[in-house]
Amino acid sequence: MNQTEWTYHQLINPIVEIETVRTHAAATIDVVVKFSRTDARGARSRATLGGRYRLGFVRSRSGWRIDRRALLARYDYSQDLLV
Repeated sequence: MNQTEWTYHQLINPIVEIETVRTHAAATIDVVVKFSRTDARGARSRATLGGRYRLGFVRSRSGWRIDRRALLARYDYSQDLLV
């Protein structure tokens, strides 16, 4: 089993569209995720994943809530590290 040592998420280029009646909204947000992990054999690796979130929001009495989320992967760069 892989053990994640750390992660870093960067969200950029948000585009938000709010419906005219202001009860629903949608957003696309580019994301870059970097993380380091160790597998069951002790091999360490780092990876950078890039993609785009597609989010849906609904307005409730207590404020806006996410009601759907999808990640469209765009790239994956992995690097094995020497132990």
